[in-house]
Amino acid sequence: MIEQTPKNTFNDAIILVEYFRENALRLYNKLSSINPLDNFSDNKQKLFKELGMELKKSDQAELFKKHGISGGSLAGFLNKKDLFKRVDSIGNYQEKFK
Repeated sequence: MIEQTPKNTFNDAIILVEYFRENALRLYNKLSSINPLDNFSDNKQKLFKELGMELKKSDQAELFKKHGISGGSLAGFLNKKDLFKRVDSIGNYQEKFK
């Protein structure tokens, strides 16, 4: 037999389910929309797409100049840990994603 339960118990349960559903959706939206390239200008986004998965800083000088990136801006871009992994101390890098 089904026991009688107070009406407010069901309402409380619905409120609790809604709370967890909204928080799950909020978290999902935050996690799914994170793209490290979104924080960079268009020229750096285009440059990133043209680079190979493995690169040597000195070999890419012309490509960097083509996109208007040089000097400290270049070093800062390559040192972004969410985009590149430095392989060694002589200027070799790997992209973390394509």
